[in-house]
Amino acid sequence: TEKIIVISDELKKIFLNNGFPESHLKVIYNGIPASRYEEWSQERVEEVKKIVNKKEGEFIIGCVARMKSQKQLIQAVEELNDPSIRLFFAGIEDWRLDKLKLSSKIKKQITVLGKIDGSDILNWYKAFDVKVLPSVTDGFGLVLVEAMAMECPVIATNFGGIKNVVRHNENGLLFDDGDIEMLKSQLKMLRHDTDLKSKLIKNGKITAFEEFTFSRTLEQYEQFFKSELGES
Repeated sequence: TEKIIVISDELKKIFLNNGFPESHLKVIYNGIPASRYEEWSQERVEEVKKIVNKKEGEFIIGCVARMKSQKQLIQAVEELNDPSIRLFFAGIEDWRLDKLKLSSKIKKQITVLGKIDGSDILNWYKAFDVKVLPSVTDGFGLVLVEAMAMECPVIATNFGGIKNVVRHNENGLLFDDGDIEMLKSQLKMLRHDTDLKSKLIKNGKITAFEEFTFSRTLEQYEQFFKSELGES
């Protein structure tokens, strides 16, 4: 190849560590088409909220991802020992959690939604108080951008391309992989600090609608190809 395009700065570092010259690599972030954010409706959101059935004082945590490091989130919630916290997992099946041999106490706080159609997931973000992505396998983090667009604050592992999407304490919160105390602290902050939550929601929307857009990605690709072809 003449060049390799990578979708995050952190992915670029992996290539550099494997001996690729920096001049051979170009970072262009992924983007989401504006039309994607029209794939929700208030009517469907109300249906989802009925399914969630949130009681007064409850705190709803959503985790939409294939099987990654969900065990850390479960451990954090279990140690918080607060029955008003409820966990909703989408993208995984019951048997995957069964393999973790969860205590009966934490099982009562968990709902497994299974696989949710991509066209419906935005409606679920509207029903969550926070989206948590515990992962050390993500090269980027478009699911976090989608949650931000739906005014759902995010917490994610300080890893890989996630760090190129989430700026700690500005548009989301980052916790170190395996640091359960840090994750617990961030969950408590988001639950009780309304000013912080408002700030993350406000800046998250800017991130989604201005930074990681498909039009911006397309523009960067056009500029890249023109530069490589020697066009002005």
